[in-house]
Amino acid sequence: MRGSLRKLPSGSWEIRLFLGTDDTGKKRYRSKSVKGSKRDAERTMRELIAEIEAGDVESSRSEQLLTVDELLVRWRAANINDWSPTTARDHKRAAESWISPHIGKVRINRLTVERLERFYRTLLTEGGRSGRPLSAQSVKKAHSIVRAALSTAVRWQLITTNPALIARTPRAEPHQHKVPDLDTVKATIAVADPRMATVIRLAIATGASRGGLGALKWSDIDIESRLITFQRSVVDGGPVSQVKPTKTRTTGVVSVGEATMASVEAWRAHQAAASEKAGIGLLEADGWVFPSRDWGHPITLNQITQDWRTLADAHGLEGVRFHDLRHATATHLIANGTDIRTVAGRLRHASPTMTLDVYAARTTAADQVAGDLIDRLLDLEQR
Repeated sequence: MRGSLRKLPSGSWEIRLFLGTDDTGKKRYRSKSVKGSKRDAERTMRELIAEIEAGDVESSRSEQLLTVDELLVRWRAANINDWSPTTARDHKRAAESWISPHIGKVRINRLTVERLERFYRTLLTEGGRSGRPLSAQSVKKAHSIVRAALSTAVRWQLITTNPALIARTPRAEPHQHKVPDLDTVKATIAVADPRMATVIRLAIATGASRGGLGALKWSDIDIESRLITFQRSVVDGGPVSQVKPTKTRTTGVVSVGEATMASVEAWRAHQAAASEKAGIGLLEADGWVFPSRDWGHPITLNQITQDWRTLADAHGLEGVRFHDLRHATATHLIANGTDIRTVAGRLRHASPTMTLDVYAARTTAADQVAGDLIDRLLDLEQR
């Protein structure tokens, strides 16, 4: 480590240490003034260099005094290549709307467990920039961002401890999925436009998410064998959708019934006619099943959500999210006797346990069947 001495007009000595460059290429220094002789200043400089190289003193006062806002910017920049566009966008929005208004100007070495817990309570009662109180789940999301950023600051040796690791967050109530009635879903499909009717039908038939459906290509669909392969997913990245491999990077193949595949064939015929009318020509085998308006990209997640919301609100499915169709697939299959391992496979879950924990809420009908079965078994034993 290089250092230099300069005598100040006051008679003191300024020690200036070069600490290298940061991740933007900017040179970093540490300065300190000491009184006494030049020999005293040289001894102090040697001691300071030894302490810094031993890790006993944080290497840069400017970094030691980073604010939460400054840390979050650097943390996002360091991780941006590992995140999907959706994750990057969500983290940025949460930082700007929830975290920055309350603790953005606080120096990271001034954060305490008490200060963080007070911040979480404020989010619950006052919210962020909008002034609307946040749910406990949203507060937990803000906490997870702060915790991750502070853990990175510890790894970067900007601070020694992470108070967010032991700070308590409000208890979040689990989301109550609304399982839509299948007759109502069928009625909604009947009045939907051809594209959305096929999207909804496939969502129920396969348990696929918006991202999985949006990223389907015609080459993923084997009409003769009635098999659909899910191997990629759409992520929101602005006005144009982006596509990435599925989370587990594994391919999922799902069987569908004759009626569902017939609806897919009808949609392909409709799409071919629209393509010809638009002067685009024949559909390519590797084209998107649900293309955007420019035909060159898959449909966006927001478009699916908006179209579903309009239909659902108008046809008795208020409050039912598009993702609840996936939940309905699991719940109705299990309630009607499909074994959990098969359901887990259709949903592309890593294990049946995840399917039971997340999706397969106990239904009243299935529970009644179980109760009746026990009664019959007891009656048989008593005879």
